[in-house]
Amino acid sequence: MNSLFVIFAEKHFDTWTFDDPSRELIEEPFVLGTSEAIDFIINDEKCTRCRITHSSQPFPRYDVKAIKLDEDMGGYWYCLVTPEDMDVDVDYFWLCPATKAFYCDHPETIYVKIDKLN
Repeated sequence: MNSLFVIFAEKHFDTWTFDDPSRELIEEPFVLGTSEAIDFIINDEKCTRCRITHSSQPFPRYDVKAIKLDEDMGGYWYCLVTPEDMDVDVDYFWLCPATKAFYCDHPETIYVKIDKLN
């Protein structure tokens, strides 16, 4: 089954954050390389709001996929891979335990599409 999740993120200074009250996540920050990975995908330094669609299954027109690597502090390090295998400025980033609010556990692969909202 292909489950798509959508979150809306805002940039506060150099860090992207998101709210998902239904999962009790308020101003949840993307840290340890994840904000930089979002910046890389968006490729627009003026953008401060975006929609992030993600799934553990491939879906049409995804931008990148993240491959699970090593466990660390209850979260996991992931490696960013583009569909075209282009050079990526941010190779590794960490997803915190809040990831389990969307998935039962940290998925082996997460497919991501990011749309700018401003």
